[in-house]
Amino acid sequence: MGKYSQILTLIKGRFERYQTYYQILDIKPYNVTDEMVKEAYDKKCQEMNLFLKDCEQANEEVEEIREIMQLAIDDAYSALKDENSRKHYQELLNYIEKQKGEER
Repeated sequence: MGKYSQILTLIKGRFERYQTYYQILDIKPYNVTDEMVKEAYDKKCQEMNLFLKDCEQANEEVEEIREIMQLAIDDAYSALKDENSRKHYQELLNYIEKQKGEER
C-alpha cells in the first residue's frame, strides 16, 4: 500500500468514527465560545488541505473524500457557530440520547 492509499484510508477511518459535530471539530462540548468554534473550523480546514495535498493525483476518490470532509466540517460549523445554534444542537443530542435510553 503506497503513501497515497494510506492517507486516504486514514482520512476515511477518521471521518467514519465521528459521532457528533463536536468530535468533527475536535472540541469539548463544555464552555464553548463562538471564537473557539471558528478557530477549530479553520484548523480542520487546514488539516484537510494538508492531508489531501499529499495525494499528488486529483482523482475522483480524492475529490469525493474532499467533498465528504468539507461537508462534515461545514455542517459542524453551522451547528456550533453561535450560542443559539449550539443550544439547539445540544437539545437535539439530548433528545437522541433520551430516545436511545428508552429503547434499551
